[in-house]
Amino acid sequence: MESILCLIHVQEDGQIAKSGWEALGALSDVSGKLGGSSVSVGLIGSAVQAAAKQLGALAQAKMLTVEGADFKDARYGSDVLAAEAIAKASKATVIIAPATARCQKSVPGLAAKLSGRVDTRISALSVEGGKLTASRWFYRQRMMANMSRKERPWVLLVESGIAKPLEAKEGSPLTEAVSVDVPANCKRTEVVGIEAPPADQQTIRPDADMLLSLGRDGLKNKATDKFTPKMLRNLF
Repeated sequence: MESILCLIHVQEDGQIAKSGWEALGALSDVSGKLGGSSVSVGLIGSAVQAAAKQLGALAQAKMLTVEGADFKDARYGSDVLAAEAIAKASKATVIIAPATARCQKSVPGLAAKLSGRVDTRISALSVEGGKLTASRWFYRQRMMANMSRKERPWVLLVESGIAKPLEAKEGSPLTEAVSVDVPANCKRTEVVGIEAPPADQQTIRPDADMLLSLGRDGLKNKATDKFTPKMLRNLF
């Protein structure tokens, strides 16, 4: 019998991103096919209660939360501690998380801390003969592999679009707050702000006379097998 956990980082506005809803959809689909499995959802963020109330469709799931100012922004040190605390509280044997930039940084570290295994870029989850199977592409999407593992916990980072998003449904699920102490050495990275170009800034010129697209391999020095910025400047 599997104990399945879905890890979600709640956005700053208190909402769950689309990729999170898709991971929750994958959780719902897989748990329904694995008879006797238990389900848990872990929410991490500065404030998660509003998001928890939208998970009425998973009323039978165990809701574990880690919230506070230390978990507002993406940071490996605090994120992996929060994920580890939730995973241990849920006693998860399978952990599903969306393949967001934040999860891709911290979740593999979680697998290492739990002496488990991690597989990334999962493009499909299925259940065959009562066994969970994960699929992903290899060799530039020329080969598809269907994988299963005996080691637990098995951590899976699922790509967006592989499952129908779980529909938000208001409810009052019981939540359990998990306490996490973040030591000073895990706070050395600090997010001071986000710089992004204006939404209307033009980065592509469709009226240009020439479109130049170059890969790094095409700009290597044949003698040293290294790329140098000077090579790019010399093209103009």
